[in-house]
Amino acid sequence: MEEKLELYLDTKELIKALEFTTKVLKGRPTSEIYAFNKFIANGDKVDIEAVEMYEAAKTSIKAQINGTGEFIIDPKQLLIMVKNVDIDEIIITKEAEKNYIEIQSGWNITNMPIGNIESYPDFPNINDTEEIEFDTEELKELIERASFACSTDEARPVFTGIELDTEKAQIAASNTHMLAVSSFKANNKPENSKKIIIPAKTLDKLVKTTIKDKTVKINFNNTNLYITFDNTTLVSRLIDGSYPDVNRVIPKNSKVKCKIPKKAFEKMLNRIKVFSDNDNNIIKIEINNKEKTLILSASSQKGSSKEAIKLEDLITDNEKENFKIAFNANYITEITRRIKEDNMVMLLNTSVSPAIIAENEYSNNKYIVTPLRMVQ
Repeated sequence: MEEKLELYLDTKELIKALEFTTKVLKGRPTSEIYAFNKFIANGDKVDIEAVEMYEAAKTSIKAQINGTGEFIIDPKQLLIMVKNVDIDEIIITKEAEKNYIEIQSGWNITNMPIGNIESYPDFPNINDTEEIEFDTEELKELIERASFACSTDEARPVFTGIELDTEKAQIAASNTHMLAVSSFKANNKPENSKKIIIPAKTLDKLVKTTIKDKTVKINFNNTNLYITFDNTTLVSRLIDGSYPDVNRVIPKNSKVKCKIPKKAFEKMLNRIKVFSDNDNNIIKIEINNKEKTLILSASSQKGSSKEAIKLEDLITDNEKENFKIAFNANYITEITRRIKEDNMVMLLNTSVSPAIIAENEYSNNKYIVTPLRMVQ
């Protein structure tokens, strides 16, 4: 016979747990049952699970527990309620055979309906997986450097994800117009190295999560990814398919190498791109060999603007002729934001060939961007 269950929970810890699990449920659930979180009494802690069709999350918080049992409840409704109480402890009580829980916070008592737990899907098990471990902050930085380059076009799902190549210790992200490639140092190497494609939205959730642990473990098999930290597990379905060989896309040679002061270029770019057209956001770059300057310009029905900046260094194989190329201003803006050094380099070949932008010529973090056709 089912017994009475009482959970004594720290309010702040409960809020933190619900904020994390509701990230998985962000947006409209694909089925009504996915709108619930599962609470499981487990010794001296409560496990809270959220399961969706393509993602799942589980976290644990310490609790004083009387009795045993589990139930499912709307976490968003519960989160709103507990965020608006001025008391350190929440008491949740589930009476045997009742279809609701009682939530007590000080003098306030609230009843909330619970769902049919028999219909709730099981949390994915971590079985037969490879494991790789990262330093937490290094992993977050790695993701931030790459995820922006992913596509949002679900018609081409492969490019909505980040490729993790454990053999080459490299990640890559692309929307087919620009490519971000970064090498990394993990704390270990999986026994069976392979390439997997992780949904960028899953990794973006990880970046936005406050993590106390100094390391994060990533387990994966042929279908699922499991990210573990702080007594928490984030699960995602891997994207089926494969990236093209990204290393073949990276230009091996360049005819023009210019070293650009990053902050000055970024401000100039923000001024100039205001006048780019709304369709392709075209900005034009001209390298003036004689003056050793980079000239940035844009024109549209909104007006036109042109400005030059002095280069820190310039190497070219054709000093007689200025080099001209055009890009999507938004791509250059996003790339420039991720440059951490005072200077950045731009490696150019022809006006129709992909260009490399990086912190330096030998950087482990490179951005490759396809130029646009210039209209005179």
